[in-house]
Amino acid sequence: MSPWGMRWRKWTVAGALALLLLGLTAPLAVGATGTSYPALLERIIRLVEAYYYKPVDPADLWRGAIDGALEALGDPYTAYLSPEDLDAFTDDIEGHFVGVGIRLEQVGSYIVVQAPIKGSPAEAAGIQPGDRILEVDGRTLVGEPTETAVRLIRGEAGTPVTLRIERPSEGRVFEVTLTRAEVQIPIVEAEYLGDGIGYIQVHTFSSDLAHRFGQAAAGLREQGMRGLILDLRNNPGGYLDAAVDLAGFFVPPGEPVVLEVEGDGQPRPRKAAGRPLGLPTVVLVNAGTASASEVVAGALQDYGLATLVGTRTFGKGTVQTLINLPDRGALKVTTAEYLTPKGRRVHEVGLEPDVKVEAIPIRPDRIQPIELKQAYAPGEVGLEV
Repeated sequence: MSPWGMRWRKWTVAGALALLLLGLTAPLAVGATGTSYPALLERIIRLVEAYYYKPVDPADLWRGAIDGALEALGDPYTAYLSPEDLDAFTDDIEGHFVGVGIRLEQVGSYIVVQAPIKGSPAEAAGIQPGDRILEVDGRTLVGEPTETAVRLIRGEAGTPVTLRIERPSEGRVFEVTLTRAEVQIPIVEAEYLGDGIGYIQVHTFSSDLAHRFGQAAAGLREQGMRGLILDLRNNPGGYLDAAVDLAGFFVPPGEPVVLEVEGDGQPRPRKAAGRPLGLPTVVLVNAGTASASEVVAGALQDYGLATLVGTRTFGKGTVQTLINLPDRGALKVTTAEYLTPKGRRVHEVGLEPDVKVEAIPIRPDRIQPIELKQAYAPGEVGLEV
């Protein structure tokens, strides 16, 4: 589970009904003046249907009411996912989708490129981290959620899609037309660099990351690895469990990897349970290092087990839970914040590297992917399109 990292808890309809029976939604139903808000909302929608001067689809009004209620939280990571939105998540979990190969995140009112995916049409076209996608085929994305961007940018293989992009770093706006293609996402890539140095880049925090990372580390050790470069740049996160498992390759068993803080304000530790490699380690980070990646980087930094090199990380330190709904959609809701083992806050702050380096090459050119066709566990920092 994640993130964000991201924690997936698929509750059945019966589970959601149990919450209703427990009365957890009651405070939202009646205001201080005794107003029944559900009844008032239904009344308003019926009046609009009856009196508005143009035809109205009630489904649009109800969906708008749902979105408005969640937007009132001021939390971009809490949202209702329609069945179509949820299908996009499923595509990610299956490890492949048809799109242009961009990891997206929502920053304020903008849909921002977190990173292009290696080998994708977006990478070939020169799309860069930090680019803002203003429009898709003429439709604005400003003020829209990432799920809208996913629906518009994904499509059938071989079809074109035109993006209007603002690149703040260069102060310009331009358009680029990409051809959609099947995109596959690796878990890890690894190479022995010589002189006892191994290199592993983690792309996603999927459910079997620990297994794949262990395979990569074992292979490098057979080649003589005595020190490790762990590359977490442009990694948007994934399952929180996967982050805890990966940290177990470094953090002593029984020591906290991360502290989860839920509504009661009490920190709950998630502890390491692996066999540490015991190697000198450098962790590469940047502004695209987010969520589950920050869990691992923060833990290693707290314990002095690695030197963080690069730039400040993204600062996504909340946990989301996915609750299935009767319409086959889902509620994605923030249920906790996480802190580093020493209690440092990450959310909207990020992690400062021990050694600041503004530009680091993405990876050695000769790296070959391990198990390319593997599920990507979507972090709530970003979705892929």
